Amino acid sequence: MTKLQKQMFIIIGILFVIVFSMAASISIAKNVEPDELIVQYKTLQDTKIPESMNDVSIVYFTDLQYGKFENKKRTNKLFDKIEHSRHHYFWWRSI
Repeated sequence: MTKLQKQMFIIIGILFVIVFSMAASISIAKNVEPDELIVQYKTLQDTKIPESMNDVSIVYFTDLQYGKFENKKRTNKLFDKIEHSRHHYFWWRSI
């Protein structure tokens, strides 16, 4: 194998890794992340919280990446999941 062939082999290998990484990133963004909903339950206790707020649940939702890979059907599915949870109040923070 000549020096030129070795260099071409290395360049092709590097390009393959770059293209594969980009394809994997797009696949994750399109197929995995839209269905990834992380739910965390926190109990807050403070003397400043009135007793009328006992047994009240609040949803804080953020970081929806709506665009090329997120369509209305997937977004509605996500909101249905949130809506059918056991929370009384819902906050949305857009970035």
